Amino acid sequence: MKPIVTLTLNPSIDGSSEAEAVRPIHKVRTSNERFEPGGGGSNVTRVIHELGGSSLAVYLAGGVTGSVLEDLLTRNGIGGRRIPIRDHTRVSHTVFERTTGLEYRFVPEGPEVAPSEWQDSRGARGAAPGEAFRWGVAAGAAAVLTPGTGLCRREDVERLFGALSQEQGALAP
Repeated sequence: MKPIVTLTLNPSIDGSSEAEAVRPIHKVRTSNERFEPGGGGSNVTRVIHELGGSSLAVYLAGGVTGSVLEDLLTRNGIGGRRIPIRDHTRVSHTVFERTTGLEYRFVPEGPEVAPSEWQDSRGARGAAPGEAFRWGVAAGAAAVLTPGTGLCRREDVERLFGALSQEQGALAP
């Protein structure tokens, strides 16, 4: 079956944990730490995979944290194609406070991405021609842009999916 390709422009490493109480100034000791691949497209890919479908995650990632994200996707059995960027991949963290039942979410904006990094899909090469896709899903928030650039316009996403499709020997989705 041809995979559904997801495009994640601002992926994250999603950390979560629990604390008895979250208080200012004091160290907050946490437990039950978990780390998962995150970002809109990564989350869509995880759900497709969990439902038994075939998916391929295409994502921008950089720095040491980009390598950790790649490892998390692999450990979750999710195939992916990394488009390398200069800046690091963001790390989000959620803390569940046991005493109140409240959840605190810490979510950074994300990396700065230069036009040359996201406009060139060659970084996502590596799929065999038989691994062509039929559907594409772009989900999530855009990464922080280099000033004066535009990203996440519909035509940009369509162009990136078109380039990936041609490189993989498929028809455009």
